[in-house]
Amino acid sequence: MLAAQDSLASKPTITDIYATPAFSTNPVDPIPYWFRDLLTGPSPLFLVLRDAIADLNDWGILADVLCFHNLDEQVSKVHAEIAVLKAKLESLRLTCTITQSCLEASQAHSQVGHLENYSPGCTANITRGGWKKRGTYASITDRGRSD
Repeated sequence: MLAAQDSLASKPTITDIYATPAFSTNPVDPIPYWFRDLLTGPSPLFLVLRDAIADLNDWGILADVLCFHNLDEQVSKVHAEIAVLKAKLESLRLTCTITQSCLEASQAHSQVGHLENYSPGCTANITRGGWKKRGTYASITDRGRSD
């Protein structure tokens, strides 16, 4: 924006604009459904609302209406992306299940049964060993004593 005393060669001032809150002792009413429908509705309905707000000559309200509309469109796009990702996930899960069924039908596991002990969750045939207990607690405390 340019102030009245600025010339056309002046650099414009750029700032964020917000609607001025209307303070009163009464509680704030929520946005009515019809107003929200116009904010989030199809483009022709939103354009009607935008033009009516622009006629008010309140740049703060117009800025907030435009901001809300843009944010609502971004939310809708992200919801659509999430829906696509959920569909891809379900497709992958189904393909994985079908592939597992093919492996089960071919009994592939029986052909490489000797690898069973390599499974991290397998406890079968683990050789017990390692550190051996050498005596009792008393003998450990006595170690290094010369009597």
